[in-house]
Amino acid sequence: MRSTIQKQTSLIARYCLAAVVLLALLGPLAQKGRGDFSLQDDEWLTVNSFHDRGYLYDTSRVFIVTGGLVHEFHALESSAVNIVGGSVDEWFYAGGSSVVNITGGSVNELHATDSSTVNLSGGIVSRLEVSGHSMVTFYGRNFSVGEGLLLFGDRVVGAGLLTGEWFDGTPWAVNIAGDTISATILVTSDSEPNPICAGYPAMDFDRDCKVGFSDLAIFLTHWLECNLEPPSACWE
Repeated sequence: MRSTIQKQTSLIARYCLAAVVLLALLGPLAQKGRGDFSLQDDEWLTVNSFHDRGYLYDTSRVFIVTGGLVHEFHALESSAVNIVGGSVDEWFYAGGSSVVNITGGSVNELHATDSSTVNLSGGIVSRLEVSGHSMVTFYGRNFSVGEGLLLFGDRVVGAGLLTGEWFDGTPWAVNIAGDTISATILVTSDSEPNPICAGYPAMDFDRDCKVGFSDLAIFLTHWLECNLEPPSACWE
């Protein structure tokens, strides 16, 4: 009897040791994959891998492309988010005066509040909740409202299922909830949304997503500046 108990105890100890070793090996790899990010000022990031949480402040910008995945996303203040692929698979919070452009990829649950602006012309948004003075615009055609929703001209009011097609013919459906009286939801077939910036070129000093004469002017304004000490070293 004692021998059996000793064998069981030894076996349990071995399992526990194996579990500890496995956690020690997988722990750093799991942490490496999480990759939380928080951007401020004019910082920007292209997301093409897995991140647990992301936060944007000031005028920072994020581009989510194919292969990018974020569990929870917060876009605040005057930040901007462009989703052309990948996904936000839990929920996306757009607050402040942030701007979100979705042309591809998928968002499980999108909360638009405060004075945020959301433009959708592609991709998948499973659920949309609006509040505050946010504005959401769907660019497409063949719009249809389900029970609980009303369409007054180009404005959607109520709660329910909104369906339609993107300009490329892809059908979509989104469940709408929240305060559609203070917030504004629009549908339009007139034109596609404004172009989005997929990444700043290296010499784009004025951050308009293109290199032009204004960038050259900024460069020339700083031509021959030098901060070496002593100053005589600048021109040696």
